[in-house]
Amino acid sequence: MKWYQGIAFRFALAMNLLVLVTMILLSGQYLFTESKKLEDTLREEGVAIAGTLGSAIGKSMLSGEYSSIGPLAYALISHPSVQYVIIRDPTGRVVNQKGETVTDRPLLVEQVPLLYFQKKVGEIEIALKTDRLQQQKEALLFSTLGVALVVTGASILLSIYVSRKLTSPLKKLMEAVHRMGQGERNIRVKVEGTWEIQDLSKAFNQMAEKIGHHEENLEEGIKKATATLRETIGMLELMGEISRMVMERDSLSKEVIGQLLSRLAEFFKPDWISLAFLDRKDGARAELYLLRDQGNLSVERIRVAESPMVEAVRQRKPLMRILSKEKESEYPRERIFGEEGLDTFIILPLIAKDQVIGTLNVACKAGNRCDQEMMEKLSAFAHTLAIVLDRAHAYESLRCSAFLDFLTGLPNYRALKEDLEGLLRVYASREDQETKLALLFLDLDRFKTINDTLGHDVGDLLLQKVATTLQDALSGEGKVYRMGGDEFILLLPEIGEMQTIREKVEAILAPFRRPWFLEGYELPVSASVGISLFPGDGKIAEELIKHADTAMYRVKLQGKSGYAFYTPSPDDPSFERIILENDLHKGLEQGEFEVYYQPKVEAESGKMTGVEALLRWHHPKRGLVDPGEFIPLAEETGLILHLGEFVLRRVCEQGAQWLKQGYPPITISVNLSTRQFMHSHLVSHIQQLLKETGFPPSLLELEITETVTLDVERAVETLSQLKKVGVQISIDDFGTGYSSLHYLQHLPIDRLKIDRSFVENLSGNESHKAIVATIIAMAKNLALKVTAEGVEKEEQVRFLKESHCDELQGFYFSIPLTAGELEQRFLKK
Repeated sequence: MKWYQGIAFRFALAMNLLVLVTMILLSGQYLFTESKKLEDTLREEGVAIAGTLGSAIGKSMLSGEYSSIGPLAYALISHPSVQYVIIRDPTGRVVNQKGETVTDRPLLVEQVPLLYFQKKVGEIEIALKTDRLQQQKEALLFSTLGVALVVTGASILLSIYVSRKLTSPLKKLMEAVHRMGQGERNIRVKVEGTWEIQDLSKAFNQMAEKIGHHEENLEEGIKKATATLRETIGMLELMGEISRMVMERDSLSKEVIGQLLSRLAEFFKPDWISLAFLDRKDGARAELYLLRDQGNLSVERIRVAESPMVEAVRQRKPLMRILSKEKESEYPRERIFGEEGLDTFIILPLIAKDQVIGTLNVACKAGNRCDQEMMEKLSAFAHTLAIVLDRAHAYESLRCSAFLDFLTGLPNYRALKEDLEGLLRVYASREDQETKLALLFLDLDRFKTINDTLGHDVGDLLLQKVATTLQDALSGEGKVYRMGGDEFILLLPEIGEMQTIREKVEAILAPFRRPWFLEGYELPVSASVGISLFPGDGKIAEELIKHADTAMYRVKLQGKSGYAFYTPSPDDPSFERIILENDLHKGLEQGEFEVYYQPKVEAESGKMTGVEALLRWHHPKRGLVDPGEFIPLAEETGLILHLGEFVLRRVCEQGAQWLKQGYPPITISVNLSTRQFMHSHLVSHIQQLLKETGFPPSLLELEITETVTLDVERAVETLSQLKKVGVQISIDDFGTGYSSLHYLQHLPIDRLKIDRSFVENLSGNESHKAIVATIIAMAKNLALKVTAEGVEKEEQVRFLKESHCDELQGFYFSIPLTAGELEQRFLKK
């Protein structure tokens, strides 16, 4: 359709609408005007009828001859158009009335004044019938409607024509839209019509073209997404398969790694693929597993710095490297991941728990797809692979740790049970039941003292050295196990005669009979060994271990540092020890312990200058238990801390009470165990006790052993803090330990106590006399006071006085006394 045709079409449509509206308005106007005219004509006719006899009626009204009015009214009512006539005088009174005033037909009522020579003498109300008027109006209405219908019909026809011209192209567009909605594409619409319709057609065609283009892109995107999803699902399935493969085996054996690399090679299809595990202890080395042709797996230990994998490990990022044939590489092992035709390789660090545990390496020949896309896919896979491999390594380590002691590397108790039960099954199946196996239960003496004094690091080093020493002593003729703590078990299979066993045990104990040098310390390391034999001492593992343990405790009770064979006895020392430990707990709870006091006297005057507090246990069944029996057990079990706290508190309370009672002030000595001395709150605890009880710090003397001075720096620090509190310090049992005389001068101490073993042997033993005299002289030179304990004879008293010893203590002067006995025998005097 041409542009001018569109204008004409719109003009015709507008004119059609205008004519229709004009026709309706004109028809209404014409109908109203003509109806008004007909009504006015009827009114005029009524006025004319009334006017014909109006003069005669007016004259009669003026003269008062109302009787002559009736005939005149009849004359008026006789007109076919008149319904009724009412004549009224000037006052409105009805003078005469003719005709029916009540009717259901519409009437046209007109009031006509009666004039007689311009004087109003009354009024005539004349009602005209409207039947003829209604007929005329209906005729007028029908004729007008007829004309209007004709014009309207013509307009409707024109509108139908115009609407068809408009809707025809729209229908085509709607059909096209419907077809597109049903999935049909490549639809083009060519529509003739107004320019709006044409613009709509163009817009539809452009939309259809864009939809088709977008659908093509969408289909291509869906294909790519489907391919990616399929690849991702394949990777997830591969990850799951590898996870199951590794976790089911709970190991990273060569077979498992070979299967793992084979599956990776099938999925990613590189020319070469390998897996490198960094050494957990020595990160400079790695173990490389390279999958070669036909699925052959080679294993090689390499230095990380000699291969490009060092860059990926340092940067913790994937590395793609293209090999240059002309330029020489800076890495000696550049082609470690493959040789033949190698062009490009990708190295991906395997990171688990924020630590690089290895690398996944793929290499390609020229033309193969070792590109950025492959590196991204491998990177997504490497994270999960690292977690799986790290978890497998953890499982493998856990399995090893289940049978190995972490500190010493020795087999542990579980490994002992497994090995021992296996040996016993073999021996039990033989007919020859002679001695086949010896089980040695070895326990270090005083290890807890060394561990508490010098710290756990030195204790751990000592245990490691003991493990090495025991293995060297066996020379491959047995096996060493660590039970835990400072306990070891040695299995000697096929041992033979008893003399052979004794010789072997002596060889094992030989290194423990001389001092050990460790971290600058000279340590007294001894061991106690209990021995059980198969089959005489037991035929199952638990029996042999238990009986060797029992024999070892017998050695402990007999003075340690030796060995003993198990001998069946109703008085089992191990059982007795358990009972004693249990009684110790009960004794503390039930107040079975009491502090005794042994006087110390001035050597020259013989006056009491102080006392030493000694703990005694009143056992409800066994009576007074010897301290040498329960003190070592308390130190081993840790109960010594509770016992030591009890003694300190009781001493401070008793000393404060004696002062309140008016007794002269005396120094009270209290022994501190190694565990007490090493306790971090020792100084603050003593300060608090002195404050609570009101006992003067200067009257409290703390006795320590030489053992606690092995760690000189810590000993000096703790002793200095105690001296600031105001207490006195003495070294007990001096001469029996390993104190360095060089460090002795730096310790903030007040007194040395000569061990009773030297005092007991003064009679007739010149060497002991020399030692005691030397100790006293040395102490005097260091401005230290000296106390000799264990004095029981007059000869000892005389020698110590001559040697200028300051204080004497022992049974010669008094046995240990209760607080009440001390008051009666010494304080009140």
